[in-house]
Amino acid sequence: MLNNATKYTEPGGQINIGVTCSGEELVEIRVRDSGSGISPELLPRLFNLFTQSDSTTHRAEGGLDIRLALVRKRVEMHGGTVAAYSERTSRGSQFLIRLPLHIRRPQRKPVAVSTATRELTVPRRILVADDNADSLESLAALLRCDGHEVYTACDGEQAVEQAAKHRPEIALLDIGMPKLDGEVGKKICAEAWGRAMTLIALTGWGQDTDRKRTAEAGFDAHLVKPLDISELFVYLQLPAETITAIAK
Repeated sequence: MLNNATKYTEPGGQINIGVTCSGEELVEIRVRDSGSGISPELLPRLFNLFTQSDSTTHRAEGGLDIRLALVRKRVEMHGGTVAAYSERTSRGSQFLIRLPLHIRRPQRKPVAVSTATRELTVPRRILVADDNADSLESLAALLRCDGHEVYTACDGEQAVEQAAKHRPEIALLDIGMPKLDGEVGKKICAEAWGRAMTLIALTGWGQDTDRKRTAEAGFDAHLVKPLDISELFVYLQLPAETITAIAK
């Protein structure tokens, strides 16, 4: 949260941090900055993976996508919520985290955990491949927070090598990586060990023709950026045949 605030606040600007208790059940953490603000059309999807504004405001440059998705995931793991507020661009923004207070008193019932925290995750062995280093590292961190064993690759050739070495159950592959551009799925599926692997395309291309191409390349599912985190985690818990059926 602080890194995000400093990134989008010009030298000489202000960043304020406040922590207060809301009754006896919640603690509220506020991070307010005087930076470039957030456009109204971006606010509803701010915490989605790979969200990027079309505007030219400073806050949109470089993408605040995956970092804030990671913030939301970690907050929800503690039974809390996170929200963003901004009057308009150039007027700064405020982020509010609410977390339950775990007060150890025998007469008090345990604080109810948010429905955003899901049932116990079944750990998976996952390969993530993306030529964008920030996206790659952040998504890998997000998955590790969820209890998965994660391996990474930054281009197509490395993705095939890592898949052969670690034999992941699931591979999340960006489309359009250097080296073997568009051929990663075919290369993996050509191997006996690769045919048992679930391949999921993560891409900004979402037309029917794009989905057809990924299916022909051997992918079991096609997820479009900006990515819905809850949708991704549902896919990670499904059997391969169910994922393929949904994708069709």
